[in-house]
Amino acid sequence: MKAVFTFCQWFGERYQMNGAEPIGLGVIGVGNIARDCLQAVQHPETGFRLVGLCGLDEAALARTAAEFRVEYVTARYEALIARPDVEAVAIYSPDVLHFPMIEAALRAGKDVVVTKPMVVSSDEADRVLRLLEETGRTLLVGETSRYALYCQAARRLVDDGDLGRLVFGETHYVHDMRPVFDKTPWRYLEPKDFPIGSMCHPIALLGWFLGDVEEVSAYGVNSGVDPRYPADTPDTYLVNVRFANGAIGRILGAFGIIEPPLPMETLRLFGTKGSLVHDQVVFDRIPGKPAVTFEHAAERGHDGEVRRYMEEFAREIREGVPSSSSAVDGAKTVAVGEAIKESVISGRPVAPRPVSVPSTVATSQAGAAATH
Repeated sequence: MKAVFTFCQWFGERYQMNGAEPIGLGVIGVGNIARDCLQAVQHPETGFRLVGLCGLDEAALARTAAEFRVEYVTARYEALIARPDVEAVAIYSPDVLHFPMIEAALRAGKDVVVTKPMVVSSDEADRVLRLLEETGRTLLVGETSRYALYCQAARRLVDDGDLGRLVFGETHYVHDMRPVFDKTPWRYLEPKDFPIGSMCHPIALLGWFLGDVEEVSAYGVNSGVDPRYPADTPDTYLVNVRFANGAIGRILGAFGIIEPPLPMETLRLFGTKGSLVHDQVVFDRIPGKPAVTFEHAAERGHDGEVRRYMEEFAREIREGVPSSSSAVDGAKTVAVGEAIKESVISGRPVAPRPVSVPSTVATSQAGAAATH
């Protein structure tokens, strides 16, 4: 027996301007996720107006500006940030550039949304948290996995206690990265730090449900599928996780692979009242324990996820409502990524570096679900 429901109304709550002026937004980057942001802010309900665009590829910058009717363009992010009509900055640059851009924006008094990972080290994460304390500004990490409809549906179920106490969770991010490397060579020239720059997706997602990570035990292997990636650095990781609340979990990040017949990202949660696998759930209390499937409206790429986090970003700026993906969450995710790398090298379990949270820095809703 299989039951099917449409689960959309709860996610239909949009930020309404209520007569307030839209927030002036400057966007750094012209890649795919940046384009999703540019598309999102075309909708008035996101609460933003597009003021300027920054990019290094002159031809791509001109095309993108024409497509989205952006009058001000520049190759210098400092110039964009300095504009008085830019009240908030959206950062979609290569990972290693995130911190200097975040620092410049916060010091200029701008609120920031930055694509994942927030930064590439715990030292940089600590500096971001101190800057937020000093400036009083807002930062949201654009961790798209937390804004996927099936994940937000799961979060609602957990918050309402429908799955009971969570005892085990599992996430994966499996993706043949060769086509991505073809389009963005910086990812293998740096080279890409997979535990921080890619596994941030499943790490942040599982932490949203199970809370703070207490210890990781990780294995890594280099497949050799893409010879451009350094042979002495793993491109696939399997991680066992113990959480501070006693729950356990498992995270797979597989990137040196042939694209498998699986969802690129998925979520599995096992609780004392029910179990959830991606968009299906079984409740212990329902006779016969049928699998209930949630069907969501189809969305293109990450456009819906980006639109939802931009709406949260506006609410946090205007109303102080905590987002689902704060700077504190970004710092904790980076710390777990570092612990994974250390565990692979040492062959031992590793505790992530503690994150020192200034009292004035906003924390998100992360981890609240794990208290049920």
